[in-house]
Amino acid sequence: MTAGRVRRVLALAIVAALAATGFAACSKPEPYIVSLSAEPRVEGTMLILAGTTSLPDGARLNYRAVSDAVSSPRIDGWVICAGGRFRTGEDVSSWPTGTVQVTMTFDAETAGQPPDLRERCGENGTLLAGDCVVQRGPGKVAETRGEVTLSGPGDNASVQKPVQTVEDTSGTGTSAQSPAPEAPTVYVTKTGAKYHRFGCRYLSKSSIPLTLSEAKSRGLTPCSVCKPPL
Repeated sequence: MTAGRVRRVLALAIVAALAATGFAACSKPEPYIVSLSAEPRVEGTMLILAGTTSLPDGARLNYRAVSDAVSSPRIDGWVICAGGRFRTGEDVSSWPTGTVQVTMTFDAETAGQPPDLRERCGENGTLLAGDCVVQRGPGKVAETRGEVTLSGPGDNASVQKPVQTVEDTSGTGTSAQSPAPEAPTVYVTKTGAKYHRFGCRYLSKSSIPLTLSEAKSRGLTPCSVCKPPL
């Protein structure tokens, strides 16, 4: 082989190596930046687990709510993201006074995550990035925390009930005031056409509290399984 031909072969080999290196660099997966914030609050006897996120519709968040009371009650569950938000409710009517710590976690490896989202996050969430992302074992998760205070069973002190006037029948010319009856609470899913009692098996994917009147005004009908108030 002539010297000129050797030089051409070497030049072609170098060009091929550089091209392969450039292709590998260009094909490196981009980090997947996510945001996640928690806004827990108490509404009546319900602990509302809500917040915002950049995760797409269908992403599943795991949550944990733990009281700092001596008895340390705890709730674990999950909620589906939709429209850049998430919201679900848990009954805390029996919980004592204390601070409740709420943790919301997105783990790409959790069962039920959309397949394309798991691929986007990389194996064990290694491509996750953002202020809410933390190292967890061999991979990463997105996690945020919040807290809310319960003032007693059901946190009734935090909710001001409407007052109704009771007609005077004593002839004294005065009228008494008493708390108006509390509107019944029912629960709905994000997409269903029924309303349910708390704990109904059809609330496994989402559980959103509404007053009975609001549920009816939306045209929802009672579940035939759990038979909520009519």
